[in-house]
Amino acid sequence: RISRAGAPLVASLLTNLRHQQWKVRKATLDCLGALLSLEAPLLDHMEEVLPHLTTLLHDRTPGGRQCLAEVIEKWLLRGLSFKEPKLTTFDDDAGPAGFKKFEHRILLILLGVAADEDTEQVAPLALGALERVAAAKHEARKREVQAEFEREKAKRALKAAKQGAEAAEAAAAEEPSGPPEIEVAAAFDYSTVRSLLPEPFTSGGTPVPLTTTYVQLHLPSILPQVLANLTQWTSEIRTSAARLLRVVLVVVNRQVAPFLDQVLVHLYKASADDDLLVAASTLQCARMAGAFLEVDLILGLVGKHLGLKVADGVLGGGGVGVEELWPQQHKGRQTTRT
Repeated sequence: RISRAGAPLVASLLTNLRHQQWKVRKATLDCLGALLSLEAPLLDHMEEVLPHLTTLLHDRTPGGRQCLAEVIEKWLLRGLSFKEPKLTTFDDDAGPAGFKKFEHRILLILLGVAADEDTEQVAPLALGALERVAAAKHEARKREVQAEFEREKAKRALKAAKQGAEAAEAAAAEEPSGPPEIEVAAAFDYSTVRSLLPEPFTSGGTPVPLTTTYVQLHLPSILPQVLANLTQWTSEIRTSAARLLRVVLVVVNRQVAPFLDQVLVHLYKASADDDLLVAASTLQCARMAGAFLEVDLILGLVGKHLGLKVADGVLGGGGVGVEELWPQQHKGRQTTRT
């Protein structure tokens, strides 16, 4: 009932998110947090709310950005407790359904707050929220695996009962003792690279394996958006993306290896940015990537990007050239690099 009547209310609250008084914006965000913590309103109205939340990442008041982190944490924790939808709709695109459709987008906003320039008040609060959400996600995954194990166990028992007593005994002997273990990323020793880390990681705590695992799960969806923003038109977007990429790299550490190719290509571009803050953050990302990953992996990709390849121990041409890295479209006198 609240969800059906919530459209005008949500629209009114979204308008107040642009109020000039930060206390009004904070109160409005608190109201949205309470309203969308219910399952039906969250699933029905989150699509229209999310674009407005990204603007709050640049709220001029630290209290407003802190409130954003708290609301995002509440939504993620509540959403992880929602049940999987059992019915699909006609407009379903075969992608994630229910809360999972929004989870990576909400997480991206929380990571954006964790990359806040205020590394004393705002960023540590968001990182603490991320750690708590990661722990809740791990418990939710364990519940999903246990439920799947119970379903498969019931199916096997029913099948064995139909086949007779001997088949039932054989099936019981082959049945696993419990559900499979949830894979967690290996712990990373940040003490050896602490001098390379940005704040608040340098003076504060470092990510735990559960946090790394959680962000790693959504990395295929999150990372392309972050990298694309590194080459946007406005310096504000590029600066925010560079700060966000630093946080993502620290959190996932060596788990970024499968995506290193595209990361390096975007770092090449952003390192020559006219904005000194973007260039400096990009170089810091490059130093961290070099410390987190194997040297041979990085040198092999860099050599490929330079157009070099190794044949019988000798470097030669024939690798990926500049045109493959930065494709160009020529139309008359105009050249567009993509």
